[in-house]
Amino acid sequence: MHRNAIINIKYLDFLEALDAGQFQLHFKGIDETLAVSRRHLPALREKIQSM
Repeated sequence: MHRNAIINIKYLDFLEALDAGQFQLHFKGIDETLAVSRRHLPALREKIQSM
């Protein structure tokens, strides 16, 4: 998947921390995950906390 993906936050299930400081998103009802760059992680965490 391209690194500039737009996601619908209401379908977000959880954010998973992987080894070496990497993160990936899991979505409700979808088996595929999406990698999150370190650059976008702070903004994503802010959005998740405001839900």
